[in-house]
Order: sequence, then structure tokens, then C-alpha cells
Amino acid sequence: MAETNQPEGGLFATFKRMLATFRDILENRFELFLTELEEERIRLFDALLLALVGVVCALMALIVLTFIVVVIFWDTHRILALALFGLVYAGLAVTVFWILRSRLPDGKLFRRQWNKSKRTARVSKNRIRMPAFAQGIARGSK
Repeated sequence: MAETNQPEGGLFATFKRMLATFRDILENRFELFLTELEEERIRLFDALLLALVGVVCALMALIVLTFIVVVIFWDTHRILALALFGLVYAGLAVTVFWILRSRLPDGKLFRRQWNKSKRTARVSKNRIRMPAFAQGIARGSK
């Protein structure tokens, strides 16, 4: 008789091979996720570093601009020029911090999403109706 090319072990061995393959797939996906996470962390660090350099350059430009205006008005209104620049900078700082405060969460990072998903589940539950025979079975089991 000719030999068949069937794997030995039957159904249990096939199931073990499937589980091993599934484990390998999950492990591969997890490694890909970790790689993507590392790349995003590096990208975020680069963006923050560039933002910091931009802020430092902008501050240097403001300082030089303020110095130039004060030098121009040195003989006539140097104190007024400094006071106006101080008020403008303080007003801008208060405005920026006010906007920042309104955009930051109030310590409840996922509260909005959680409440939204609860409302969605409640609406979905109200929309789903059981068939008549299933309602009778459910009432009878209580």
C-alpha cells in the first residue's frame, strides 16, 4: 500500500499546531505594535525638541525686538516703551495660559469617552428588540 501524507496525531495534533500558529501570529503582532510605539515615541520627542527650539528662537526674537524699540525711544519714552511691552507680553501670557487651561482635561482623561460609550450602549439596548418567541422564553425563565 502507498503511504499517505497525513500528519500524525489526528485532531489533537492539528489543534496544537493551530494554537502554535495563532500564538506566533499574536507574538508577531505584539512585536510590530512595540516597534510602532517606539517609533511614535521617537517622533514625539523630535517634535517636542523642535517645538522647544522654536520657542527659544521666538523668545530671543522678542527680546531683541523689545531691545530695539527701547533703544529707539531711549531719549524720550523708554519707560513707557518698556511698560507697554510688559503689558503686551503679560496679556499674551494670560491669554495663552487661559486657552491651554480650557483645552486640558480636568483630571478625568477618559470620562467623556466612557460616558459617551455608556450612552451609546443605552441607546443600542433600547433599539434592539427581542423576537416574540424569545420574549416569552425570557419571561418564562424569570
